[in-house]
Amino acid sequence: MVDYLRFTPELCYDWKQAVVDVERYYPHQMKRTLDASIPSQLESKLWVVDELKKIEDCFDLQPNIALIGGWFANYLTPLLIDNLNASKVVNHEIDNDAKDISYKYNKRYKETGQYQCLIKDAMMKELDEIFDIVINTSCEHMFPMKRFVKMNKQTLPFNGEQNSPLYVLQSTNNDQYDDHINCVSSPEELAEQAGIVPEYMGSLTLSSGMKRFMVIGR
Repeated sequence: MVDYLRFTPELCYDWKQAVVDVERYYPHQMKRTLDASIPSQLESKLWVVDELKKIEDCFDLQPNIALIGGWFANYLTPLLIDNLNASKVVNHEIDNDAKDISYKYNKRYKETGQYQCLIKDAMMKELDEIFDIVINTSCEHMFPMKRFVKMNKQTLPFNGEQNSPLYVLQSTNNDQYDDHINCVSSPEELAEQAGIVPEYMGSLTLSSGMKRFMVIGR
């Protein structure tokens, strides 16, 4: 069970410096970084890693992981590396500020080559490399993942067998926000939108009151 983030001295230093730098160089992003750091954001990311840890192959593989629209990746990157033994996390973003700020939050992993952020509209262009796991925790902000899945139909070894990437997708039924352009009513609808066969489906009500859906499958 993954109940918490490992708040190490290294993580503390990087996050402190990230806050200082955002305030100094990106003051227009202060609200967004605060929004990315609320408890419900951590709750949803802990849920991802908790369910992935139950898939034994994920940990043994030291997976190469793609994030789609991972924003600042402040919670998910350390969780995946520290708890899932990820060899590399590559965040695909369309926002240059998000890229720069994500490198501040994840400075220690950037320096070791374990974290990378690419400016790329992954919903329009296929990925540049093969990944074991593809994670999108912001499906409500994007068009249905089916086009992405078809565009990236690649095979790769997963525990010695040829398989497609393992997809981890999250969305919500909360359509009160203008940028929530693609909400769903259930995890079944989320899986259908992506065109994947689910190995896991679930829902979780966060401390903010928002209901989240998650599917994991191929």
